[in-house]
Amino acid sequence: MATEHCETSTGVTGKGASSMTIDYKAIGAKIQHFRTLQGVSQESLAEAASVSRVHLSNLERGEKGTTLETFVAILEALKISPDEILSDILTDDQPSLYAACAKILEGCSKAESDFLLALLQNAKQLLSKFKLSK
Repeated sequence: MATEHCETSTGVTGKGASSMTIDYKAIGAKIQHFRTLQGVSQESLAEAASVSRVHLSNLERGEKGTTLETFVAILEALKISPDEILSDILTDDQPSLYAACAKILEGCSKAESDFLLALLQNAKQLLSKFKLSK
């Protein structure tokens, strides 16, 4: 039987990680969609990706995460790209933050934009200095 690796965290953490959250149920549903669309059984896909059928079933139901290696093996077995699974699934607060910043800078001259950027950089340094971030 194939070896399986599981990761059950609900998001990306660690130094430099964004506020991204991974929706395992949506990812699993998309994997199942492409598998059934191609007429591939869970057993066949599991064998091609070198995981157990139970692990694949857990992935498709969103009950478990998996390693990057297994995720890539599933994509290769289905002959699909990561975009086909991940587009519209990953949530990230950064785009709304960037949009808010762009709106603030809208209509500003270069000098005004540079001044606001310097203020933001100084505020960030103060947050770090006084450990007010996080």
